[in-house]
Amino acid sequence: MKKSIIIATVLTLGFAVPAITSTSEVEAAGEVSYKTCKELNAVHKYGVRTSANTKNAVKSQKDGKITYKASSATVNAKLYKLNSKLDNDKDGIACEK
Repeated sequence: MKKSIIIATVLTLGFAVPAITSTSEVEAAGEVSYKTCKELNAVHKYGVRTSANTKNAVKSQKDGKITYKASSATVNAKLYKLNSKLDNDKDGIACEK
């Protein structure tokens, strides 16, 4: 009898918890448009990129050549699309560091 009560309680709680939605869950889902890179970088330290294959375009100050380097930015196409206005160099990474 105790087993069935415990199982019923666990199942009840298991179904109730996913229904709760917090602001951080909405942000984690990528549904936030930030006003500045400072705001975006507070949540996504290295910025946001469109895909795992997107590389950071770095322009040399010495000769002006562009090289592409690996990035540690968060991969989230939906979040990038909402914040693409913050991608000044249009390399597919918003607010890269």
